[in-house]
Parts: sequence; structure tokens; C-alpha cells
Amino acid sequence: MTQETKGDTPTRTHAGLPLPTWQAGFLAALATSGNISQAARAVGLSRGHVYRVRADNPGFASEWDEAVKVATDALEEEARKLATGYYRSYKFHQKTGAPLRFPEGHPQQGQPYYEVVVQPGVLHTLLKAYRPELFGDKLRLDTGSQLPRYDLTRLSPDELALLEQLTAKASPAPQP
Repeated sequence: MTQETKGDTPTRTHAGLPLPTWQAGFLAALATSGNISQAARAVGLSRGHVYRVRADNPGFASEWDEAVKVATDALEEEARKLATGYYRSYKFHQKTGAPLRFPEGHPQQGQPYYEVVVQPGVLHTLLKAYRPELFGDKLRLDTGSQLPRYDLTRLSPDELALLEQLTAKASPAPQP
């Protein structure tokens, strides 16, 4: 059996067309990991093969894009947890490995000691993405604007020569 036909038994239907077994497995792995190479390995295929099938199959390409969105949503959820102190880092004795405990007088006395994990860099990245006007980079380049078009055919030869001289004189200095 060649790699091209491996696992081409339809297992479910998408958009009215059967989806081969390996494609369903690939899409499930991609939605979980967000990594094309890892998802391809999960179904025993090469990264190049799945890209070739994607190029020839718009329906599969659409499902692929959706799987990447699902993986990205999961990644965003984890980033939010890291940014807001959702995770705890339990602490252990360096020599014995026994869990450290909250001390007497603490509301959680006797419970395993932990520190809340907060990563401000992740928080800043999320804020930049969702509120760029407040937290984004301040330098903005407007690459969509068009320079005015001039009709140089209306200039005389003397005017063209003068324009050329002025343009050369005003051009930016060479970079060191």
C-alpha cells in the first residue's frame, strides 16, 4: 500500500463528502497540538504529503484552517491562565522532597504551600493583541496611502532638468 492511499477509508462526512481516516486523525491531532509535523506523524505521514493533499483539496484545507483555529483558541486560553494567576507552583523541601506546608497562623495552615504563577509578559502580549490602541506598539506605518501621481509630460525639458537636479539634491544621504 502506498503512502498516497494509506488510510483512505472514509470514516465521517464533511460538507457532504467522505473524509479519509488519516485526514480525520490528522485534523484531530492538529486541533489538539497546533503543530503540522506532529499531527502528520500521528497518522504516519510526512509533513510534505499532508501539504500536497491540502493544496489539492479545498475542503480539507478549510478543515485544516478550522483545526488551527481550535488549537489557537486553546493556546490563548492557556496564555490567559498564565497571565492571571490561574496556576499554582507547589513548593517542596530541597533535600527530602516533602511538600512544604503553610505555617501556623496562616488561613491555610498545614496545607501544601504554593505560589501563584503569574507571567506579566504573557499578560502584556494579550493586552497588545486585544487593545492595540492602548497597549500596542506606538510606531505605526501607513503603507496603504498612495503618493500623488504627477504628469511629467506637461513639463518642458528645462523644467525636467531642474526637477532632476532638485530630486538629486533632496534625496536621502547614503546609509553608513
